[in-house]
Amino acid sequence: MTTIPSPPTFAGNDSSLANLQALAACSRFLVETGPAWHFCNDVATSIPAGTPTMMPMRAITDNDGLYTSPGFATIQTRGYYKCDLSLPVGGSYTVRAYLLLTTAPTGNPRGAGVTTPFAMQASYASSVALTLNGSDMTPYCCYPGDTIKLYCWSAGANAQVVNSAGYGTATRAASGTLYASFTGRYLSYGT
Repeated sequence: MTTIPSPPTFAGNDSSLANLQALAACSRFLVETGPAWHFCNDVATSIPAGTPTMMPMRAITDNDGLYTSPGFATIQTRGYYKCDLSLPVGGSYTVRAYLLLTTAPTGNPRGAGVTTPFAMQASYASSVALTLNGSDMTPYCCYPGDTIKLYCWSAGANAQVVNSAGYGTATRAASGTLYASFTGRYLSYGT
């Protein structure tokens, strides 16, 4: 878990060296060391008709120990996160991709096991492969143990378009799509 520096308390014209150093540590945390991850997938994943399916991922970058097999983020540092998804899938069916935030069994004031979808993206019956892209901030503050997972739903049997060049590298699979990815980064402390 990343240690969040304590912001200084300024009283009047107090610009002591200690307060300025504490302020610099807070700025450095936000710019340089905030928790972040980048997960990708290069394995063909079937998406059964009408069944929400969690998409497996591999960790490319993870500076806070967030990666949990088979490919979702388990929050270690309390706060709000900005998340992005990119999922290339086959065409011909209505397809939805979204992130699912689930609160931990203990510690989150919202209660245990509260599940909230966000960053929802949908496509309606395309005849070619397409990439669903979504981006959103977590709908509420995340606490250690909360999880964020990438899900896909399709009206008909479908599959993720596979990146034959290996994960982490863009490719022209089907109609110029990119590899499946799920990224996130820390935005701010919250309650």
